[in-house]
Amino acid sequence: MELHGWVKKAVDTFMDGEYHIVYRNDGSSHVKQLRPTYSEWYADPLLYTENGKSCVFMEVYDRFADKGYIGVSEFDGNGVLQRPKKVIEEPFHMSFPLTFRYGNSVYMIPETVGGGALRIYEKGSSIYEWRQIRAIEEITGCVDSVVYIREGSSDINIFTCEENADNKLMTGLRWYILRGGIDGECVDNSRKLPDECREYGYGVRNGGPVFEKDGSLYRIIQKSTERIYGESIEIRRISIDSDGRYSEHKVRELSLDDFDVSTLPLTTHRVGIHTYGCENGIEITDMFVARASLRNMIRKQIKKRM
Repeated sequence: MELHGWVKKAVDTFMDGEYHIVYRNDGSSHVKQLRPTYSEWYADPLLYTENGKSCVFMEVYDRFADKGYIGVSEFDGNGVLQRPKKVIEEPFHMSFPLTFRYGNSVYMIPETVGGGALRIYEKGSSIYEWRQIRAIEEITGCVDSVVYIREGSSDINIFTCEENADNKLMTGLRWYILRGGIDGECVDNSRKLPDECREYGYGVRNGGPVFEKDGSLYRIIQKSTERIYGESIEIRRISIDSDGRYSEHKVRELSLDDFDVSTLPLTTHRVGIHTYGCENGIEITDMFVARASLRNMIRKQIKKRM
C-alpha cells in the first residue's frame, strides 16, 4: 500500500492532463492542432458560422484558477486556428459554449452549472460581445446543453444532461421546452424520454450540437467509462413520434483512430475525445492527452503558494 501511494503521488506530480483542439477540412486526412499553453488548455470546441465564415467557441481552462471561461478562436487566411480570445467569464466554471439562432438573434447556453442555473447569453454586434439575458432557474445540476427548434415552431427544445451527484461521469438526459421563445415558460418534458436516456449512464452526455442532415435529426454523444471521461463519440439518429415521444439509435462512432496525430512527442499518451462538430467544411474535436511534465510539478508548487 505504501508503494501504491508513492506511485500515485509520482503520477499526480509528473503527469499532466490537458486537451488539444484537433481539426481538419472535412474529408481530409491532414490533421492540424491548437496546442495548449503553460497556463491553459482548450476543450469543447463548437463551430459557429456566419456569412460563410466559421470560428470556434471553446472552453479555455485556466490551470491556475482551476476553472474555465469561454473563448473564441478565428481561422487565419491559411485555415490555421488562432489562440482564443476571452468573451465570457463568470466567478464559476464555464464550458460547452453551444450557440443557436432564434428569430433575428444569436444566443449561447454554455455550461453554467456552478452558477446554480442554466444561463442564456445574447450575441451583440460581433462574436466578442455577449450579455446575459436569462437564468433558467428550473434547470439546475445540468451540463452540456443543446438546442433543437422544429421548423415552424416558436418553442425551444433544450436537451441537457443531469449529473449524478455520486458519480459526475454519469449523466441522465433531460428535456425542457421554452414555450413560445427565449422568455417563455420552462416546461419539463423529460417524461417523453425513454428510460435508457433518462437514467444515469456513461453514454448519455451531449458531445456536440444537435444537427439535421438529409431530413433526419441527430444527437452527438460523449461516451465515457468508469475510468475515462470522454473516450469516444457516438452519433445517434433521433426520432420524435406523433405523440411527442423520443427515441434514438446509433449510426456512427468516432474514436482517436479517426483523428490520428503523429506529431505528438513520445512523452504523451492519447486518451480519448469528448466533443465533436462538422460544419462549413470543417471537422473538429478535442483530444485528451496525458503527458510527463516537469511544468506540472512547478505549476502545482506555484498554486500552493498563491
